[in-house]
Amino acid sequence: MTQHEKIIELCGDGEWHCQNEFRRLYIFSPHKRRSEIEAKGRYKFEKIKCEHGVRGQFDYRMHEFLPEPLPQPAYKPRPWKEIQKDYQLVLN
Repeated sequence: MTQHEKIIELCGDGEWHCQNEFRRLYIFSPHKRRSEIEAKGRYKFEKIKCEHGVRGQFDYRMHEFLPEPLPQPAYKPRPWKEIQKDYQLVLN
C-alpha cells in the first residue's frame, strides 16, 4: 500500500486526524503527500489547530470531489447517400 493510499484510507471517514496519526502509519512527510494528493484534483484537505494538545501542529480532514460526468454527444451515423451528396456539392 502506498503512502497516498494510506492517507486516503485514514482520512476517508471525513473526521479530523492528528499529524501524529500519519506518523504512526510511517508517513514521515505527510505535508508533501497531502499536497501530492490534492494536486491530482480529486481530494482536498482542510486543517485546524491540533485539538489533541500538540503545539504547532494541525488536524486534517479530507473532502472528496467526484468529477462530474461529461455529457455524451448523441451520435447518429449519417446515411451513406447523404455523405455522397455533400461530397458532390463540394466538388461541383
